[in-house]
Amino acid sequence: MSPYQNSRVHALLRLGVSGLLLWNAAATAGPAFFTGFEAPDYNGSSDGVPVANQQGWYVPPVPGAVDQFVFTYDGNALGLQANALGEDQFLGAQALQLGDFPRAQLDFDFSQATVWTVSYDVATGFNGTLPAFNNLGSFSLQDSTIARYFIQLDTWVNPDVAGPWNAGYLAFDSNGTMDIDPRSPGAAWNNLAVNHWYNVSTTFDFDSNTITSVSITDLDTGDTATFAPNGWYLNGGATLRPPLPTGLRFFVGGGDAGQDNVGAWDNLTITVVAGPAQKPGGSPNVQGSQVKPGPVTN
Repeated sequence: MSPYQNSRVHALLRLGVSGLLLWNAAATAGPAFFTGFEAPDYNGSSDGVPVANQQGWYVPPVPGAVDQFVFTYDGNALGLQANALGEDQFLGAQALQLGDFPRAQLDFDFSQATVWTVSYDVATGFNGTLPAFNNLGSFSLQDSTIARYFIQLDTWVNPDVAGPWNAGYLAFDSNGTMDIDPRSPGAAWNNLAVNHWYNVSTTFDFDSNTITSVSITDLDTGDTATFAPNGWYLNGGATLRPPLPTGLRFFVGGGDAGQDNVGAWDNLTITVVAGPAQKPGGSPNVQGSQVKPGPVTN
């Protein structure tokens, strides 16, 4: 069974738990994609099996990109606890070598609709000698050099202790300038626990080129917070419309000397909310603009 066919009922149940049945069920077409990285679709082990070449995942052709792995929860080498809403396996990696950043990318056809929700479970950790380095990890739409995209960016609150972390967003303003520092949707996205599973969801609209809603759920307590941003644009801002993204990426990061950051993901769900997608038009805004360079984000 392919991941496109895998557990549609399970995906719908997860949408309910995460508060993602949205505001208009009649307009929601339902999951277009779901994977829990489970066997037999995915081969995993406690030590990890490379996800590249499994069900379409690959290492993108980016300097320093290395593979991520499919782990079993039982005895996993990353030392992460089981996900309360997981099954047997998950995707993850640890940054082990200076300059090498684990990336897992999957192609996806976002031209099928205008409004989408992407959700996934996420956990973080640190398995090295302090200090840690930012950035911790991220999810992004791809190709982030030319397409409409945003980055959901995870960062350490204090890298010296590698304890609490924040789940923020790098978006664009109306002029198409990318954030330097992550935007926080609110307190529920801040001071998150390591080795603890959360569900993060983002709804975005290609017609308005904006992020319209974000949610986070503590998968142990079930507590959910939702925020409706104003003026959180994708690449291109209010007027330009670069090409639609053609994929998505999970990333584990670090700083100039950063090693040993851990990122893990499970239960990736991509949901059609409404509409046929707007076709690209006008001049593409290649990678937007940023006032100053920062650590690698995706």
